[in-house]
Amino acid sequence: MQRSSNPVGAELAGLLQTLIAGAASPAVQASTQRLSLAGRMFDDLMAEPMLPEPMRPAIEKLRYPVYKTALSDPSFFANQAHPLRKLLSDMVELAVSSQTSDAAQAQLRETMRTASALQTGPALMADALNSAQPVPEGEVEGFLTQMREQTRARREALLVRVRRQVAQELEVQTLGRQVPDPVMSLLRGGVGPLMAVRLLKNGRGSGPYQEAQSLMEGVLKSLEFIPPASPEVLETREQLLSKIVTALADVGMGEDKVESLLNGLQEVYKLLDSAEAAPGAAVAAQTERLTEREEHLLMSDFDQQARDQAREEEAAQAAPAPAPVSAAVAQARAEGVMDLLRRVLAPESWFRVYDAEHNQTRWLKLNSFYPDQDSVTFTGFDESLKLSIRAHRFAEHLASGQSEPINPDDSAREALEMLRQGDKKAK
Repeated sequence: MQRSSNPVGAELAGLLQTLIAGAASPAVQASTQRLSLAGRMFDDLMAEPMLPEPMRPAIEKLRYPVYKTALSDPSFFANQAHPLRKLLSDMVELAVSSQTSDAAQAQLRETMRTASALQTGPALMADALNSAQPVPEGEVEGFLTQMREQTRARREALLVRVRRQVAQELEVQTLGRQVPDPVMSLLRGGVGPLMAVRLLKNGRGSGPYQEAQSLMEGVLKSLEFIPPASPEVLETREQLLSKIVTALADVGMGEDKVESLLNGLQEVYKLLDSAEAAPGAAVAAQTERLTEREEHLLMSDFDQQARDQAREEEAAQAAPAPAPVSAAVAQARAEGVMDLLRRVLAPESWFRVYDAEHNQTRWLKLNSFYPDQDSVTFTGFDESLKLSIRAHRFAEHLASGQSEPINPDDSAREALEMLRQGDKKAK
């Protein structure tokens, strides 16, 4: 501690020397135990493999304030919600999450400002050390169990966030495209895991992750050509296949799986290349594949959208004709609603979402929002449930109170109130 550049470390070193010199054996043992437990907790957090290197020095500055609190605060080990323990855990979790989330980056900056104030504080007095009591055995075991559970939960939450971001990226890139099943298998079973591994190891803005994104875009772009394939197209394919093989091997994917995924892509290339030689057969085969893909989508993510649209059309036919509204006025209203939704639909936010199909309300988290496609998608706690709703329909549910944001910020509350006021005026 004396060799540390942290002033609190030097302060603690002097106090401990005073304690030892006083030969207060019980107090020495109690302080040794408390320092050992606090050091183990801190070292476990710093051993997090996904913790960004630039963040380590900032978190390390909290080591001695943690030691000082562990020595002087009897509730430090018993209280899992102790402010300093929670702050330290939050900093590590946000630092890890900041590589994949803009919202986490903003929260991390705020948390670091709070942490900086802890590096200065009231001095620890020698009397506090002399009266230190050992941590009971049961309390020690509970503390260590809490540490293990926090580590497990932090890893699982990180993996969920990474999978969600990669899935969203795949959804954005394939939205509106007719992608054959073998190509989707390659993207989901090969390029997607590659992106997830690189996102975890290198971060969202890193070169390796962007290279994986480029592979995904390259696969989709390679399907867009006018038969017959030119020499340039064929060469681009070969280069793409070579890059995919190398990249998937680098992340430890088995040769058999890589070969199976690439065989599917090559079969699609053959199908597309045969379009000129046998137009009818090739087009029919391609249409059959794409129809199967579309049916699969309709039975999952976009099924809710289809049912919503059908209900809207039936309601429009049954309802009396509304007063004519100019196209310009209608467009302005729609744009205004989407602007308000952008403020309500904050990243990582939770909602009570009205599920019209099952006439029930669910607690769901925002997954994606595409104003141009009039689409908003929510997922459940374990992502087993996915609910897609037309954005303007969700805005109506918000305005009527059928759907509600959970813990909205001031901007979201203001936007929600404007949606509701606009709904009252329309009525």
